Amino acid sequence: MPSPRSTQWAQLFSLPEQPALPLQGRLRAAVVQAILAGRLSPGAPLPSSRELANLLGLSRNTVTSAYLQLMDEGFLEARPRSGVFVAHNAQPVAAVAAEPLVDRNGQSGQPPDWSVRVLRSLVDQPTLAKPDQWRGYPYPFVYGTYDPQLFPTEDFRECCARSLARSQLLHWTPDFETDDVPDLIEQIRTRLLPKRGVFALKEEILVTVGTQHAYYLLADALFDERKYVGLEEPGHPHARNSFSLRNPKWVEVAVDEDGLVVDALPVVDYLFITPSHQSPTTATLSLERRQWLLRKAELQDFVIIEDDYEAENLYAGAPMPALKSLDKTGRVIYVGAVSKSLSPALRLGYVVAPRGLITELRAIRHAMVRHPSAFLQHAYALFLSLGHHESHARR
Repeated sequence: MPSPRSTQWAQLFSLPEQPALPLQGRLRAAVVQAILAGRLSPGAPLPSSRELANLLGLSRNTVTSAYLQLMDEGFLEARPRSGVFVAHNAQPVAAVAAEPLVDRNGQSGQPPDWSVRVLRSLVDQPTLAKPDQWRGYPYPFVYGTYDPQLFPTEDFRECCARSLARSQLLHWTPDFETDDVPDLIEQIRTRLLPKRGVFALKEEILVTVGTQHAYYLLADALFDERKYVGLEEPGHPHARNSFSLRNPKWVEVAVDEDGLVVDALPVVDYLFITPSHQSPTTATLSLERRQWLLRKAELQDFVIIEDDYEAENLYAGAPMPALKSLDKTGRVIYVGAVSKSLSPALRLGYVVAPRGLITELRAIRHAMVRHPSAFLQHAYALFLSLGHHESHARR
């Protein structure tokens, strides 16, 4: 019985129905098509001439001659004692139209039409994508970047090494199922949140794979096409895109130099807001407006989602406490980022909300990703507990 790998090779190099071409030419066409369509990437290994000849029922000389011709044309390269590989400068065509898949018997079939099958597409939504080669700009003023020279390499390496010590393995190697690493929850609860005036129980905190993961979880749990969701205008496109997967009704709310214009807020079920550092205007919501917003949330019975994304990065003046710190009735869901000041690539964030909602979010998260990396959670808990986070923030 042929192995799965052999079956894959046979399908990939199925000879096209071109009787005018000799077998060698048809094999060369099949290999070139696989490379140009992106099915074989640069550096990918090819089967040996003997293996491919056996799979396709060809002579070994035919396969060897085809390989040699493709090497001369720059599609393949031979490495001593290693075999034949796709050449590194053999690039696929940027956009190849879907072609019928042809099997060895000459029968063809059309691939699925994914533009019809995909029910919730975001590919056409505006986002904050960076230009190509932005790192080469003399002055790369683009959103959401950081200076890699400021990354605390030695401190973070120390925490990762400590997490890998044999004595620490029991703290992060088990399957946590729906739970988080207790040490990180404790550091968030006692070290990070109090700085923003927020005090929470461990049952009220959920670790996420970054802030956008928090958006998705909240949308999945709370939104549908009947819910009215208020967004700042201008506002954060990543939040809008994540929320839009549940197709709520959008309500845009104006922003001025004091932040969200609370008096302009119509009736909503949920309101997403960036009060401490409005995205993108950087305005800070005044204390008077914060108090009126919370009062209005009680009167109109809506819930506020606060994204405190710049809590760790203070540029000037004294920070204003989070909106969540003024919340006395549990109407504010607080979203924060643990790794924002280090690197957005670390993807660690958290949600603070009433325990009933956190329980629901845990179940949804478990169905998606089970839980964020326990190793990264444990290493970051050490980073916080050893004071590296504070010293890095000061620098």
